Amino acid sequence: MTIALTSTRTSVQSLLLGIAWLVVALFLLVTFICPLGIVLARSFGDPLFANYAEMLATGSIRTIVWRTMRLGLIVTTLCAVIGYPSAYAMTRLGDRGRAIAIGVIVLPFLTSYLVRTYGWIAMLGANGIISKVAVSLGFQGGSWNGTLPGLVVAMTHMLLPLMILPIFVAMQAIDERQLLASSSLGAKPAESFVRVYFPQTLSGLFSGIILVFVVSLGFFITPALIGGTSETTVAQLIYSFINELFDWKRSSSLAVSLLLIVIILLAAGSRIINLGAMFGLRDNHVQRRHMRNGASRTGAPTRTIATVASRVPFQGAGHLLSFAFLGLSVALLVLPLVYVIIVSFQPLRLLALPTDGLSLNWYREVLQKWEWFGAAGNSLIVAAMATLIAVVIGFFLASRLRQVSRLTQLGIMLLAIGPLALPNIVLAIGIYGVFLQLGWTGSIWALAVAHGLIALPYAFVNIANGLSGYDQRLDLAASSLGARPWTVLRRVKLPLLQASIVTACALAFLMSFDELIITLFIAGPALPTLPVRMWAATSQNISPELAVVGTLIIIFVLIAGVGLKTANAQRKRLLSTRSADMNSTQEG
Repeated sequence: MTIALTSTRTSVQSLLLGIAWLVVALFLLVTFICPLGIVLARSFGDPLFANYAEMLATGSIRTIVWRTMRLGLIVTTLCAVIGYPSAYAMTRLGDRGRAIAIGVIVLPFLTSYLVRTYGWIAMLGANGIISKVAVSLGFQGGSWNGTLPGLVVAMTHMLLPLMILPIFVAMQAIDERQLLASSSLGAKPAESFVRVYFPQTLSGLFSGIILVFVVSLGFFITPALIGGTSETTVAQLIYSFINELFDWKRSSSLAVSLLLIVIILLAAGSRIINLGAMFGLRDNHVQRRHMRNGASRTGAPTRTIATVASRVPFQGAGHLLSFAFLGLSVALLVLPLVYVIIVSFQPLRLLALPTDGLSLNWYREVLQKWEWFGAAGNSLIVAAMATLIAVVIGFFLASRLRQVSRLTQLGIMLLAIGPLALPNIVLAIGIYGVFLQLGWTGSIWALAVAHGLIALPYAFVNIANGLSGYDQRLDLAASSLGARPWTVLRRVKLPLLQASIVTACALAFLMSFDELIITLFIAGPALPTLPVRMWAATSQNISPELAVVGTLIIIFVLIAGVGLKTANAQRKRLLSTRSADMNSTQEG
């Protein structure tokens, strides 16, 4: 009887597992694999590469591709120059100062791209603070919107955290005693830095460079609103081909070309760094191996630079310089958000700091318009549904990593992290093509499914990292005491993974809530979300109304960030209390 019951339970568990795999496979097939396939298929013509040949023969397209690459290179270089010393300065701070610095860098990054872009539109405008400072210094004023310098500054603000954070993580892993040992052997500070410290940070630096450059290639919102027609990028051109001309051939060939550039970059980067670690997955053994490989490739250049560095005067000035760059980073990241908040109290229809007193007129204006509430409600519903989809699928895939072969692990990670590595515009036109054929466009649940794919990497990475430190023997112990799999999951695994799951939910929700480009294709006019409503308002009639909406979003993100931090701190205190109680019980 017992054997038959056990066999029945095993059969039911196998059936449920098979159904779960089928659901996940269908989700990834519809939202990721088929969209990429349809973009690739539609990029070919008759003859096979006719669309690509036409694209290369068109001078205007070549100019826009070059302009996109140039923008990516400039922004990546600026982010590296500012981000590296900023990350170094963060490692010199105390625990409290470091936590504040991380919060100041991360929270703006989690705030809506549209809100931050609006802040830069206001700051770079003819009435903005940058123009006024230029005039006060004796230079010619005027708007920086629609110019390359203005776009570069705004893009650097958007992508700087992607450079700082991986470099900071790499620096945190370095044993500072190595520098002391180097100094005791007679090396000067700059020489120790170049010979000992810098080679060990190359993995973080290369990760940041690849991340920033890849994301900049497919960036859409900021170039469209600040760069305008004079600084059109590939993402804007693809959107124009689909949205205005319904030209699948040229848009798909451009998207595939963009995708090939990204794949080549990632393939080249994989020889130097651990791509899984670059996207947040922990694998310390592989990471250390890549760090050694990266360092070994820099031997001769490092020795030459070290020789020069040993002769540089003012050896101790590096720390002060790094803190100056950290101050620049904080100002660059925070100022647009502060500017948005202040402009929201502007009594006039001006994107400028209020000079005739503060007013709540625009708050009353926003609160009296049902369109904003309807759009916010749609965004909240879609984000909640997308979060549920992403976290459930992310948890399932992450929990399978330890139970499958190495090759299957690689496949799972490619599918789960892939959407994060690809330009959103490529995914957007692919998902649009599939959903159009299925008749899913304009549906709120279809939009939630598409958003679920965008949120999946954030959920998967956080849950996988939580499971990497989870002791599987706890499951075996609970099972040996008669607990069923559902009970083990509910009473053992989920409580211990609470912090990872809460973080995954928060990030997935924010990513969906802020998603624009896919929503523009899938939602249609009958389903406006808050980003779509803001996009329309920004494109048509910019006013302090947007500053009010932006301020409310900033407050929402701040509350979410503080709540998340408080919840994690409380959980750590609870775990430490339980651990102390268990130790005292054992000693007693």
